[in-house]
Amino acid sequence: MSKRKQTLRGAWLVGLCLAALIAGAPQAMAQADNDEIVVTAQRRAERLVDVPISVTTLDAQALETANAQDLTDIAVVTPALRFDRQSQFVQPTIRSIGTAITTTGGGSNVGIYVDGFYVPNPAGSDFQLLNVDNIQVLKGPQGTLFGRNTTGGAILVQTRAPSTDTSAEFRASYSSYEQTRAQGYATIGLGERVAVDVEGLFSSGEGRIYNIAAGRDDGDYDNWALRLGLNVDWTENFSTLLRVQHNDSDDARSVLTNSYNDPGTGNPLAPALGVGAANFATAGSFTTDPDSYNPGANQRYLKSEADIFQLTATLNLGWADLTSYTQYRDETIDASTDLDQIGMTIFQLGLPVLNETFSQEFLLTSNNDGPLQWTAGLFYFENTDTYETYIDNGLSTAGIRAPLGGSSAPSQTYAIYADATYQFAPQWYATLGARFARDEVTDAYYVCTATAAPCVDRGLSFGAGERVYVADYEDDHFTPRAVLRYEPTPSSSVYLSYTQGYKAGILDVGGATGNP
Repeated sequence: MSKRKQTLRGAWLVGLCLAALIAGAPQAMAQADNDEIVVTAQRRAERLVDVPISVTTLDAQALETANAQDLTDIAVVTPALRFDRQSQFVQPTIRSIGTAITTTGGGSNVGIYVDGFYVPNPAGSDFQLLNVDNIQVLKGPQGTLFGRNTTGGAILVQTRAPSTDTSAEFRASYSSYEQTRAQGYATIGLGERVAVDVEGLFSSGEGRIYNIAAGRDDGDYDNWALRLGLNVDWTENFSTLLRVQHNDSDDARSVLTNSYNDPGTGNPLAPALGVGAANFATAGSFTTDPDSYNPGANQRYLKSEADIFQLTATLNLGWADLTSYTQYRDETIDASTDLDQIGMTIFQLGLPVLNETFSQEFLLTSNNDGPLQWTAGLFYFENTDTYETYIDNGLSTAGIRAPLGGSSAPSQTYAIYADATYQFAPQWYATLGARFARDEVTDAYYVCTATAAPCVDRGLSFGAGERVYVADYEDDHFTPRAVLRYEPTPSSSVYLSYTQGYKAGILDVGGATGNP
């Protein structure tokens, strides 16, 4: 068992936030009346200039101008943000803080939240943007207000809620390689207190990556998503918003790759295999063209389905607003990809990932205009991700998969947090916050891959295909936050900030070594 933990301590920031700089496109979300940017980086609506966090904001217009169709597209217009991809796994990095590890129970170092709900699965982190109102990218550790796995920062995606003002819009595009994209949205009021909306998105296209083994272009894709929303204002002080979404994707473009081989070097295996290796990889078994690849007899694919249910309930208590976030996610992703990534396919890996998530959060936020503004909350999270691994060599001809282990690491998190800002003198503000979290990993296992010799764990022997359970893991984390902010003018701030973040521990049951 090994534990991977990242703690960013003493991240002192001195920032001069000038509204004239912040309001520049494409980072501005202009408000209708006063042209101020409003964000929820501290779990409550505030002017961006009053928030002592480095935030890049993108409104719907900025996203459209950048042609951002998927979440990863925002990296083009967001300084210090990068998305790395390997097959179905997508890992964001902010200010060089991220991780290249994708394993059972792993997760990103940058938290992704959609409408206030945590999206933990790296295999589902890149998704098509549906009816987005704005995206906020928070830079630096966010462990106090957002908790686990936010050492690099957090990405907050906010979509439009159903409205009683009836409206509809539709857009479609067509381009080369039969690329078709259609997206429609409609909202309507069913009385004064009930509103529903529906949005659908479809995209498809033909392949453009030449398969030299089959003599054809590969990479046809077919993706669609449907989301329904129901908003009910039960009283003047209590409302609920239910969202149900289904995503379906058959898109192998990200796995149709080989490493590049310089035409002058010839055989990609010669340097590794030594003398006589020049004839090992025959002509036509690998490619030197970056626009083509050679999968041999193997078929590569990447398919995914997801069902998402989210319920947001808001109650105005007079002195504060109480919000409940309840989420359930069921995601199934299957891929067959070239694991060795050399110029010819030797080891093709099949990697289905089954991910099930439940989360519940209660958020209590002050709603007065006094000198004290505060936020407090309770958070519960459980996630079960199961990795099934196979050898897929010859999959397209044999039609079978050879089992190669597998693993699962169910995890839970319990957290309580509070954060408060107090104006203790004209133009001076102090913020203190803290979060206490307990992370647990229970009933984690790996699948024995032994053939001739058995797997051995804690003196016990297991046969091939048997689950080997490992000892449970738990750890506690305390992540404080302290900020001193001075407001020279209503449109500028100078602040000194200390924050912490942490990476949740991992039980190393991934891979196919046969032993933990």
